[in-house]
Amino acid sequence: MSEQKIVIGGDVNRSLNGDYQFDIKSLFKQAWALTQENKWQILQMLIFVLGLAYLVVMVLLNISGIDDIQKITLEIQSFIDLTLTFLFAPFVTAIMAVAATHSIGGQSKFSHVFSLLSRTLSLGAAALIVSLCIQLGLGLLIIPGLYLMLATSFTLLIVAEKKQGGIAAMILSIKVVNTYLLDFIKLYLLIGLMSLTVPLTLGISLIWVAPMYYYLKGILYRDLFGITVLKQEDSQFTERNESKEESTFDA
Repeated sequence: MSEQKIVIGGDVNRSLNGDYQFDIKSLFKQAWALTQENKWQILQMLIFVLGLAYLVVMVLLNISGIDDIQKITLEIQSFIDLTLTFLFAPFVTAIMAVAATHSIGGQSKFSHVFSLLSRTLSLGAAALIVSLCIQLGLGLLIIPGLYLMLATSFTLLIVAEKKQGGIAAMILSIKVVNTYLLDFIKLYLLIGLMSLTVPLTLGISLIWVAPMYYYLKGILYRDLFGITVLKQEDSQFTERNESKEESTFDA
């Protein structure tokens, strides 16, 4: 069966030229529809990743000879943070990729949370670069760090889907976000307000808030950067070496 690469969604060059119509109401409407349909799959992946992260932290503390969290030093805390950032980059990126896949009508399954493990080195390195830049920015009166947190938010997806290096991906993410910076600030303020419902509902609203956040990012990635997929003769979009019901990035 022959395959052909095509791009679904936006075009990064047009996005850089400011041609994208940033409609926050439409973004939330689309994200809500996807959340209603697929939230449990995203939640299962998030629960798995959080549980795995907890186990890794326990192992690292055991190796360090620490049996009381109160005894964690700043050096050990930094080491744990950097280790988690590197090791879990492919898992976090995979969840974002699944959300983007759903935004183009593709299907996925739980095992896709492992789909980017082969890219651990490139994704982990990119995640470390982004994390260090954000930490540096937070140390400079906080606002630069918050800006970088927002502006670099597509870096890992670009590394995974466009196969760019970490620095190049980060620069591209910053350029695109800067083109619509005011709209992104408004969007993330709304996400922040939405997140306030989590403690108010004793965590219950997280069932909808967490998946919706990932779907908002997936939809924006689709619209601003476009998603390259493989088109087979039967017009189904599939990942290389996977069945047609497992449509996802050509990563």
